[in-house]
Amino acid sequence: MSEPVVLHIVSHTHWDREWYQPLEVFRLRLVDLLDHLLLVLREDPDFVHFHLDSQCIVLEDYLAVRPEREAELREHVAAGRVEVGPWYVLNDTFLTSGEATIRNLLLGRAIARRFGGHGEIGYVPDQFGSIAQLPQIFAGFGLRYAVVGRGITVQDVPLEFAWCSPDGSMVLTSLLHGWYNNAQRLDAVPARAAQQLRRAVEHLRSHSDRRHFLLMNGVDHLEAQENLSPILAALRPLLEPWEVRHSTLAAYFAGLEADGGRPWSRWTGELRQQRQRHSVLNGTLSSRMSLKLHNHRCQLLLERWVEPWSTVAGLLGGEVPQAQLRLAWRYLMQNHPHDSICGCSVDPVHREMETRFASVTQIGEVLRQRALQTVCQHVPAPSGSVLVFNPTSHTRAALCTITLDFPPGDGEQVVVRDAMTGEKVPFRLLERRAAQRLVTHPVALPHPVPSDRFTLRALVHDLPALGYRTLVAERVRGPVYRYGDGAPPQDEGLSAFLDTGELGGRNEHLSLRIAPDGTFSLEAAGMGIFHGLGRLIDDGEAGDSYLHEPPRRDRVVLGFSGLPRIALDEIGPDWLVWSIRGELSLPVGLTTNRQARSPEEVLVPVEVRLQLVRGSRRLEIEVSVDNRAFDHRLRMLFPVAENLEGTWAAGQFSVVHRPVALPTDWEAHGNHPAEVFVDAVAERCGFGLLLDGTPEYGVVATGGGQALALTLLRCTDVLGDNAAFDRVPDAQCLGPVRIRCALVPHRGRWEQAALHREAEEFRLEPLAVQHGANATFRSLQVVQAPHQVQSQSAEEELPNPFLPAPAVADLPLVHSFLRVESTDAVFSACKPAEDGRGLIVRVFNPTEREAPARICLDRRLHKAEVCNLEETQERPLDVAGDAVDLRVRAGAILTVRLEAER
Repeated sequence: MSEPVVLHIVSHTHWDREWYQPLEVFRLRLVDLLDHLLLVLREDPDFVHFHLDSQCIVLEDYLAVRPEREAELREHVAAGRVEVGPWYVLNDTFLTSGEATIRNLLLGRAIARRFGGHGEIGYVPDQFGSIAQLPQIFAGFGLRYAVVGRGITVQDVPLEFAWCSPDGSMVLTSLLHGWYNNAQRLDAVPARAAQQLRRAVEHLRSHSDRRHFLLMNGVDHLEAQENLSPILAALRPLLEPWEVRHSTLAAYFAGLEADGGRPWSRWTGELRQQRQRHSVLNGTLSSRMSLKLHNHRCQLLLERWVEPWSTVAGLLGGEVPQAQLRLAWRYLMQNHPHDSICGCSVDPVHREMETRFASVTQIGEVLRQRALQTVCQHVPAPSGSVLVFNPTSHTRAALCTITLDFPPGDGEQVVVRDAMTGEKVPFRLLERRAAQRLVTHPVALPHPVPSDRFTLRALVHDLPALGYRTLVAERVRGPVYRYGDGAPPQDEGLSAFLDTGELGGRNEHLSLRIAPDGTFSLEAAGMGIFHGLGRLIDDGEAGDSYLHEPPRRDRVVLGFSGLPRIALDEIGPDWLVWSIRGELSLPVGLTTNRQARSPEEVLVPVEVRLQLVRGSRRLEIEVSVDNRAFDHRLRMLFPVAENLEGTWAAGQFSVVHRPVALPTDWEAHGNHPAEVFVDAVAERCGFGLLLDGTPEYGVVATGGGQALALTLLRCTDVLGDNAAFDRVPDAQCLGPVRIRCALVPHRGRWEQAALHREAEEFRLEPLAVQHGANATFRSLQVVQAPHQVQSQSAEEELPNPFLPAPAVADLPLVHSFLRVESTDAVFSACKPAEDGRGLIVRVFNPTEREAPARICLDRRLHKAEVCNLEETQERPLDVAGDAVDLRVRAGAILTVRLEAER
């Protein structure tokens, strides 16, 4: 290297909002940090820059205590002396959805922009690995550079490399070799400070032939070095001809690009290299599984219910609750920092997370209810009707649970018909009881209304894409029209096995047989039989919240203690549900020295429910565990083949191939992340495991070959390897947990088996909303004068200026608002545009070939355009009436803005 090197000293802190101390303790430390920083900036004009960890939530947390200092902080952000954004929080990208990561950047950049500027670096310093599509997400926000700390090493790439997504999107990336504290706090003695920097640079130079080097002056929760300016001034002569700058990340990358030189080395895909034991801390995939499950439910609620149906309500003239939506997302993203969603913080942190999840659920359910009721007001449905809403982007049949409230009175039974065809809908009555319906009123006190409540389950056919189908329920005298009280169905489409020694069932695609030990086999036409599925395996846990470690003397428990109780629990006209109930006899915990599992045992109740539906290609599984044991890991095994070629794991906008055999130099156990499904690929066929919130799987050897292992629980009370950390007893995960998954044996590859579509249907059950009942059950009835409404009993009129205009019954009984037609492109989002102009539809293509797609709206389009992820126009699209045709590049995420004609 002939030219002198340039040292970019970047002052920063890495701010964990909550971790080994709870939020409010860290907030008080943050107030101290920013008070001190503002003092340094005021007193030292040569202190040019402080990088505030790329997060904007720190601004909110600080100003909640120091609102009077907002103007001062804004001044420094606008001047570039304090850098914030582009993130709202530094989320874990494997444990949050791709849409959540996009919302994170949308909110972070919006907040930073309001403060006068925002960082332009995709900064992921401490996340436990990074998803394959993060470069494309960064590029979609106009970010050209990234800084990464984990998931890749100098054995894989040089310090500076081109990180690429599957579609070819690229960001120039710097690896924090030596971590983000390689110039942590420079010595006040200039000669010693110079020696610090020489050592740091020599460490970096052995892995780079560039002349610009990044030296990070800070670390976790470290305050700004108040004497940095005089130290830098004194050591510059000592380091000549090197150039020492108090710099920024952007200036460092500008220097790299300005120098040119040889082409950048390329790395494509996810960053999950595990040559160093603590690189990606992959045990966090299974720590505190309840957090992962709750987060998954909240994401589905916002992404697939609230946003799409609020968009639909807006198309119908209703209010689009943008502010309320942002509040729900804000609460949810406050649970997404890597130390939070990863489950590796102290117990108070995760208890507060549960409160935030509850807030998201409360807001989301109200917004969903309002949006769906807006749709109901436009449907001329008769009294007693029910609208069954389908949140998927394609037409389907699906099981649906329907709750009906009727005024107490005559008619002991119920009949359900399709409102369009008049045909009876077979159902199973689950419950009938007297209930009290609480009715709230904007100008009257809440009051209960008595009802007769019927809860039933039915397979509803031909549910339109992102639409609804209307059913009509009426009370009648005489026997109820239902199935399930007698013999199970025995026809070509569905049958049950009840013979001695053979329990199970069959539909058009699958044949299920349950063995006496509680395992089961699954046969699909032309693919042979998969034996020994669903076996429970439990081993010891001597690790911590970050990493799984077996005890030195482990004792593995396989299967139930004794034979479980097997029963045909539910017989519907179009489905069967078998239950397998038993106990696991598990060691109570570890011995005192944590080297072995204790000899004492405890019984842990487990129930496995298997559901087979007419016409479905999947077997749905629900596992309920009442955990009473400590220090253990519980998994479910699905033996699939003798020699797996590998697994394909569907995650955030991509499907990643992972080999079965890990590299010999990896210092990690073979557990991997997946968000949507895992497909085990063998010579003859594939075996899809659909997920519903559990993010960790592995491949393990069995007696007859290899099996997919789905982690259900991982229980420990050790936070990490710091002896001063508090114990975390809540991380033992005592009590009940319910986990769902599904199995799809198939021929061909995962894309030919349409596993994304199968997973979408599995995770998103339709929702039935009662509509058009007796006026007693309407919370409000709008009358002619817009300032008046009828009360619940219709006995008096009460003024209310806040109600919408009278409903217009202008929709049919069966209707689709939006559908995506494509073999390979996958629907990801339908949401109101951030600027209120039209709606945003996002699809992605996880395959290796271009995917044609058509997006169809239920009304004529005025305009359509391709946008970046920040929803800024990139190019117009041709409109064909109510549709727009697309070609989605292999691996690409495509965002489209649609504006309907008025």
